[in-house]
Amino acid sequence: MKIEEVFKTEIKESNSILSFQTTGGGSWEVWDRFIAIDGKQAYHIGNICGTCNFFFERMEGANQKVSQKSILETLSNDIIELNSNEYMEIEKLIPKGNYYVLKIRIVPRYVQLGTADDYFSNEQIEAWGIDGFWGLPHYPKTNYYRMEDYQVNKTSKIYNFLIPMVPSSWLDDKTIKDYEIKFSNSIIPTAIAISHLDVKEPAVYSDETVLSEHICFANYLIDGHHKIFASSQVGKEISLISFLSVDNNIASEEDIKNFIGNLSNGG
Repeated sequence: MKIEEVFKTEIKESNSILSFQTTGGGSWEVWDRFIAIDGKQAYHIGNICGTCNFFFERMEGANQKVSQKSILETLSNDIIELNSNEYMEIEKLIPKGNYYVLKIRIVPRYVQLGTADDYFSNEQIEAWGIDGFWGLPHYPKTNYYRMEDYQVNKTSKIYNFLIPMVPSSWLDDKTIKDYEIKFSNSIIPTAIAISHLDVKEPAVYSDETVLSEHICFANYLIDGHHKIFASSQVGKEISLISFLSVDNNIASEEDIKNFIGNLSNGG
C-alpha cells in the first residue's frame, strides 16, 4: 500500500447524500461521530476520546450505494487521474468540507469477524483489553477489509481499514467474476472512499512491548463494492481514491501530514 498522489482541497459545492454527524454525551456537546446517508446514520465512527479504543459499527442507514451510474461506468475500467474530468465528477459524491485527496494502490484483505485477521479480536484487545462488562471483542456488525499495516516506530503503528456500505451478501456473483477477469487482464479499476484518521492510545498500559499508539485510517466505500471484493479474492492491486476529511478526525493536521508522509514513502 502506497500513496501515489495527494493534494488538499475544499469542496464547496456538492450534491452528496453523505454527511458527517455528531451527537453529545453527558455534558459533552459532541461525543459520538457518524457517517450518514440521506440523513440516516450509516456508521458510528467512534467518539472524541483519544484514549478510548478505535471502532466503527454498521447501523441501519448503511443500506444503499451512493455513486451515480455515469461515474460507475468510468470507474469500472481504468485508473482515474486526479486532474481529470472524471475526478471532478467524483467530487460531487463527497460532502462539503476540507479534504486531503489520496490516490492509493492497495490489495485489500477480506476479514471475517473473530478470525486471526480481525483487528477487534486481536490488536485492539492487546492494547485495550477485552470489554469488562460483556467479556467480548467489539462487534462492528459487518465484515470489512484490511490493507497493509505500517510500523512507524517501536510504540506506534498505522492500521488501515476499508469498510463497505452494503453487506457482501448483496453482491452479484456475475459482476464479481467480470471484475476478476479484468484483473487477470491487468486492468486496474478505481474505487472511491471517504475517510478519517483516528490516533488512539490507551490511558494505562503495563507492558512496554505492547504498541501503545494506534493510528487508524478508516475508509468507507462510496463506490467499488464488487471490484474491492474481487480484488481481495484474486490478490490483485486496485486503485483507491480516498477523501480524507480534515474536520472529522481524532488527529491534528500535523498527525495527518505525518501519516501521509509515512504512506507516501511506502510505510
